[in-house]
Amino acid sequence: MSRLTNAALMAAYRRGFEIRKHPAVRRHNMLTAHGIDLVIDVGAAVGGYGTQLRLFGYTGRIVSFEPMAEPYAELARVIAGDPAWSARQSALGAEAGEALINVASNSDSSSLLPMNSTHTDAEPSVGIVGQQPVRVERLDDVIEEIASPENRIFLKVDAQGFEREVLAGAAKTLERCRGLQL
Repeated sequence: MSRLTNAALMAAYRRGFEIRKHPAVRRHNMLTAHGIDLVIDVGAAVGGYGTQLRLFGYTGRIVSFEPMAEPYAELARVIAGDPAWSARQSALGAEAGEALINVASNSDSSSLLPMNSTHTDAEPSVGIVGQQPVRVERLDDVIEEIASPENRIFLKVDAQGFEREVLAGAAKTLERCRGLQL
């Protein structure tokens, strides 16, 4: 690092700012180093994770899973112009079928599990405002529809506490994954 760069960083630090590389840079470098050509985004919400992947240079395929109607509609709008990004309106779990998702006031905290007190203690303004029926699929049951045997897969799961169930329905798929983010 040059002396000028160091001086600028220290001046910002003394004023309460920290300047560093965005964490997505490291993730992008890892995806590139491992030749990842398919990212499976479980719990996609409105597409923030995939959008960030694109902003930092990932050009491979993305398949997003989002079970709730309103976030899925926004996700569909976000990906409309990207032929390498598709989405499925379903949750992933250990068993295929239908379930009721607990819809939270901030949407991002919605879950197939009940909201526990540690969540509401940390953020009292967030609570369950309703329920919505959603389709649940097992990733192992749909992987052949979304991936070829040659794909180098990275799996990201953000399922508000339901990660264990998502992974239980993805045992065969996990063997094919080059990386996993929970």
